[in-house]
Amino acid sequence: MPAVIIAFATSSLDWHISVDERGLIARSLFGFPRFTVPLDDVSSASVVEINPLVDFGGWGVRFGLGRRTGVVLRSGQALEVFRQSAGSLVITMRDAHGAAEVLGGLAARAGAAIPR
Repeated sequence: MPAVIIAFATSSLDWHISVDERGLIARSLFGFPRFTVPLDDVSSASVVEINPLVDFGGWGVRFGLGRRTGVVLRSGQALEVFRQSAGSLVITMRDAHGAAEVLGGLAARAGAAIPR
């Protein structure tokens, strides 16, 4: 059991985040856990300031108030993606502004191309 806990903890220290035509994909070092938000599920994307203890009660994969899920590795800027099907997903990252702009633009373009 300790080996499983150590492996899970180690995999959660490094994340690969991608924003493209598929939407947002966040996966840990070993591929699990993994979060995906397809473009058609994105309501909006913005940048927020995160304090891990105050906002999520600590670091790692966390669940906060108001149906908010977090991949919290540090304090500071984070990308917050508001989903139509669920609450928001918050991921701390270096270029949160760039990710929010790209994801918001792709979602707007995809939404405009699909009649609703």
